[in-house]
Amino acid sequence: MQRSALRLGVNSAFSGAGGDTVFGFLTSAAPAADAFLAAGCRTGMRAIHDLATFHQCTYWKAGRLALGKMLRGDPELIVDRSFTHPRLVTPAPQLHPWMVSPPRALPADKHRIHELSGTQSFRDTCLRSFVRPLRMPLLSQPVIEACLRAPSWMWFAGGENRAVARKAFSDILPRGVLRRKSKGTMTAYLGALHRRKKREIIHFLVDGQLREEGLLDADALLRLDSSDQSEDEPTFMRLFHLCILENWVRQQARCA
Repeated sequence: MQRSALRLGVNSAFSGAGGDTVFGFLTSAAPAADAFLAAGCRTGMRAIHDLATFHQCTYWKAGRLALGKMLRGDPELIVDRSFTHPRLVTPAPQLHPWMVSPPRALPADKHRIHELSGTQSFRDTCLRSFVRPLRMPLLSQPVIEACLRAPSWMWFAGGENRAVARKAFSDILPRGVLRRKSKGTMTAYLGALHRRKKREIIHFLVDGQLREEGLLDADALLRLDSSDQSEDEPTFMRLFHLCILENWVRQQARCA
C-alpha cells in the first residue's frame, strides 16, 4: 500500500472502519427488545418478524432471545487473560465512560455505544496514520449522529441488514452492491499469516519486554510453538494483539 501510494502521489488514506457498528449491524435479538421497550407490541412483533427473516430462525426463537435481552442488564466486560503469567495479579479493568449506561437505556443502543467505544483505537493502531492522514468517513461525527438517530430495529427492516443505509443510497448504488448481504474478512489472511510465521510470532513474544517484565506465560507460548495443531481464530488473534502491545512497548523504549 505504501509503494502504491508513493507511486500514485496519494496524500491521504481512506478506511471504511467502523461501518458495521455505525450502520447498526447487530447479530443478536437486541433490536427487537428495543422495539418492544420503546415502541410497543406492534412494532416489537414486526421487529421479531424482520430478525427471524434475516437470521432464518423461527419467530419463537427470535422472541425468546429478545425477551432475554429485555431482562438482562448491561453486557458483561470479559477480560482475556490467556498467555499472561499465572501469578500475575491484575487490577479490575477500568470501564470506558461510554460503557456506563444511563437509566432506561435500550439494550441494542447500549451494545452499539459499547462497540463505538472500541472504534476509538482504530486510528492509533493503524500504522498508515503515521505516514499520511488517515480518513475514516464512517466514523465522522455527522455520520455517527445521523445513524444513531435511527432506532436499532429500523436497521433490519424487511429482513435486511443495514436497511437504512441501503434505502438512503438505493438510487445511486449498483444493484450488485445494493443487494450484497455479506463481505470478506481479514480472518483467512491473518490465519494464513499465523501459519507461516507462527514460530517467529511466538519467539517475538518470548524474547520480548512483556515476558521480561513477568507479564507473559512463556511456557504456555512455547507449548503452542511445539504443537502441530492449527490454532482457532481467538487464539491467533490473541497472539496478534499481544504482538501489537509488545511492538508498542519496544517502540516506546527506543524513544525514551
